[in-house]
Amino acid sequence: MGEALVHRGPDDDGVWLSQSPQVSVGIGMRRLSIIDVAGGRQPILNEDESVVVVCNGEIYNYRELRGELISKGHR
Repeated sequence: MGEALVHRGPDDDGVWLSQSPQVSVGIGMRRLSIIDVAGGRQPILNEDESVVVVCNGEIYNYRELRGELISKGHR
């Protein structure tokens, strides 16, 4: 899957494939590491893999979102 996106960047790639028998979904990404070279791994998953995110950009209100998610029981 990532080979179709190789032009997006040579530094990192990530793939997530659904393990659900009801849903066949895959998410892939490639990136050129400019900012947060070590910590920018994607896809990003929550603790039980029920939410998967790939983001091209920055999440500026991450502190607010983190607090909200923790208050709802996420880790």
